[in-house]
Amino acid sequence: MRTVLFLGVGFLLLLGVGIPYVTGVFAEQQFTQLYQQWTQSPFVSSQDSQHQRGWLNSTASSHMLWQKNQGQVELQHQIDHGLLPLKAVNINTVVGLNEVLQQQLQTYLGDVGTPLVQTQITAARQVLFNLVVPRPDENQLPAVQGQFTAHMATQQVEGQLSVPLWQIPQSAYPVRSLNAQIQVQGQMLDEETFKAQAQVQPEQVQVALQHQADAELQAPELKLDIQIQGDLLNVEGRLLVPQLQAGEQQFERLELTFHGQQLDWRIVQELLDILKKPALQQRFMLPMFMLRQAKPFLSHQPSLHFKSLALHSSEGDLSGHVHLQVNPVSDDNPGNITALLQLLQSDIKLDMNKTLVEQILKVWLLEMQGEMTAGQLEQAIEAWLQEYVTPLEQRGWVRLEDGVYRVQFTSTPAS
Repeated sequence: MRTVLFLGVGFLLLLGVGIPYVTGVFAEQQFTQLYQQWTQSPFVSSQDSQHQRGWLNSTASSHMLWQKNQGQVELQHQIDHGLLPLKAVNINTVVGLNEVLQQQLQTYLGDVGTPLVQTQITAARQVLFNLVVPRPDENQLPAVQGQFTAHMATQQVEGQLSVPLWQIPQSAYPVRSLNAQIQVQGQMLDEETFKAQAQVQPEQVQVALQHQADAELQAPELKLDIQIQGDLLNVEGRLLVPQLQAGEQQFERLELTFHGQQLDWRIVQELLDILKKPALQQRFMLPMFMLRQAKPFLSHQPSLHFKSLALHSSEGDLSGHVHLQVNPVSDDNPGNITALLQLLQSDIKLDMNKTLVEQILKVWLLEMQGEMTAGQLEQAIEAWLQEYVTPLEQRGWVRLEDGVYRVQFTSTPAS
């Protein structure tokens, strides 16, 4: 009996000591696989990763470089081996950002503390993440809070984010998003191909205008399907804004469905970075950007399709579509803007109520010219229509019928 009892106690001790160690080996394997999958993304690259395994706990550290070497991320992990399959492996990670990334985070989110990630690895090879980017004031809601599930076998991840405030303050027209809920799902198909779906639903988006009341988009909803393969981006999306206001002008509904193909996302990112800068800097930087990047961007034969475009207001409606396609760039193309534009194939069809066009022009002209009286504004609208719309009418690309501008334009590349 004593022998049986001794063997039983010994077996339990072996389980108590051995299983956490075996779980630690499993945790290290899963951790390494997860890290390798993440660093296969086109946005980050691995510098190094270290892992020190103990019996019950382990520590690990890893370093990653963000795209274009814009920043460095240092991850410090504390790993509790757990007792699989009864208890999951738990990993607490402190995310250290270098000065560049920390400043970017504060630019877009305001004052933030150190990001934290809690991870659970289960026997079913599912990984559960909880992400928190806290505020320095603990009484405030976190700047970002999210929950994700990763499936190791299929390299899929899905989850949701809550972002109370997101902003682009350094742009010519600063943007603020309030109380956004974001649903995401992504998958690495191979080393160069990543696809994702996202749904973004803020309560409100504000755009600061310079010479009139801010533009406000109430409860907008954006859905995106994205695929990145190497440097090329394919994106399909739908934007719905139930109500928007710009200055004193009210619009009831905006609907937009778009599709972009073969877009060099690195060049697009560079353009977006320029557009965030003040108008004076843009004026100098954009021509140089166009000279340098127009030909490589167009060489991929990108296309942009606004499959449906609709804007409704009490003043009238706008509806139609816009399709733009670039034909192949030949080796003997001189590469100047004029020659490259001749490769553009377009199909544009729009119906726009004249009073709605005037309503939009009121917002735009006030921004361009500043404060004007009602009479001056009316004169400016008439002058703009005379200068820009009348020549199009003379060419037959625009005609005015029963108070509606009908735009129909089709072009093919010059031979």
